[in-house]
Amino acid sequence: YEKKDYQGALKIYQSMLPSAEVYLGKGACYQELENYDEAIKNYQEAVKLDAGNTNAYYYLGLAYYYKENLTEAQKALDKAKQLDPTNTDRQEALKALSSANSDKYMNKGLDYYTSGQYTEALKNLNYAISKSPSNGYAYYYRGLTYDAMKKAPLAIADYKKAIEYSSDLSEAYYSLAIDYDASKNFVEAKKYYKKFIDMSSN
Repeated sequence: YEKKDYQGALKIYQSMLPSAEVYLGKGACYQELENYDEAIKNYQEAVKLDAGNTNAYYYLGLAYYYKENLTEAQKALDKAKQLDPTNTDRQEALKALSSANSDKYMNKGLDYYTSGQYTEALKNLNYAISKSPSNGYAYYYRGLTYDAMKKAPLAIADYKKAIEYSSDLSEAYYSLAIDYDASKNFVEAKKYYKKFIDMSSN
């Protein structure tokens, strides 16, 4: 395995008596070969034989993640964290998963917004923010949705959140300026127009 001869490693593993470690080793080989379905099967067998095997849950979560099955990935990584809450690898994997989940629902929300389905857009954007509360773009798109629903105060609050987490998001400054301009708060409008202009090359 360490020499990256994964097929050779698999042949040896196949000759061994079944155990959690054997299934874990086979799963790791299949994962390196990008055969995630077989990797998942073997990690699941490892879990059956050793329900306290943190590594099995961790690698199972990663395999599901690579398959883009984020729901099952979350379950497996949550279990790994529960078994070993101090492990930084598990924590980083969960953060990456939350971010991926957030982006997935943010993009769905944006699609609903673009098609004028604002209620559905809000549902997905709210979920995206719940999975990653520092996703500046999700706040920006939710702000656009609130603006489309004529809820400027909520939009303004979200644009400010967008700037807080994504300070380079020039469109958020522009949207803020537009909303302040429309509400005749010209001092704030001018401030954000100027910020937008300073950030824009055009």
